[in-house]
Amino acid sequence: MAMATTVIGFASMAAPAILSLVWFGALMSIGLASAFLLSLTILPAMLKLADIGEKGVKHSPGTLEKFLTSIAKLTTANPKKILALAAVLIILGTYATTQVQLETNRRKYAPPDLPALVKFGELERSVSPQYVYAIVLSADRIDAETIIKAEKLANYISQREKEVYSYETLGKAIEDFYGSIPVTEEELSSALSKIPESVYERFVSGKPFGHSALHQHRNC
Repeated sequence: MAMATTVIGFASMAAPAILSLVWFGALMSIGLASAFLLSLTILPAMLKLADIGEKGVKHSPGTLEKFLTSIAKLTTANPKKILALAAVLIILGTYATTQVQLETNRRKYAPPDLPALVKFGELERSVSPQYVYAIVLSADRIDAETIIKAEKLANYISQREKEVYSYETLGKAIEDFYGSIPVTEEELSSALSKIPESVYERFVSGKPFGHSALHQHRNC
C-alpha cells in the first residue's frame, strides 16, 4: 500500500500539464514500481543461492503471503536468470542516466501562458519599469541568410550598448523552439512550422516568402 500510494502521488504531478513535471512523475512512478517488483524477485533468488532460511516453521498463510509465496517459488526456481535480468536492468539504467539532458529553456517545459509566469511578468513590469524599442527590418522575403544577419545585428547592438540588456528576435525564437538557427531553406521551413502562430506574428508582418517585415524588440 505504501508503494502504491507513493506511485499515485508522483503520478499526480502530471495534473499541471507541465512537461518537466510530467516526465519526473512518470520516471519516479516507473522506478518505484520496478524497485518493488525487483524486491519480490531478487531477494528470494539470493536467498536460494545462499541457502538461507528457517526450516520447520509452520503457520497458516494469508492471501498476501500466498501471492508472495507464488512469486518466491517462481524466482527460486530460476535464481540465476532473475539475477542476470537484474544485472542487465542495472547496466541499462546506468547507461540511460548518462543520456538524460538538462533542459534549461523554460519555453520547452512551461507554457508561456502559465498563470504563474503571467503574474510574474506583470509584477516584474510594475516593480522595475523598462523601455521596449521595436526595430522593423523590411525585406523582400524571409530566408535563412536574412534571419542570420538580423540576429548578428541584434547581438552586435546588445554588446555595444550598455543600456540594452536583452533582445528578442525571430532568430532567437526559432532557436528556442527548433534548437538552432537554420542555414538552409528546408531547415527554415521546418523551423517556422514549429513556432506557435502567436509568437510568429509577433516578429513577422506579411508573408514569410513574400514581402515582409521583421520586428526586433530590445529592452533597456
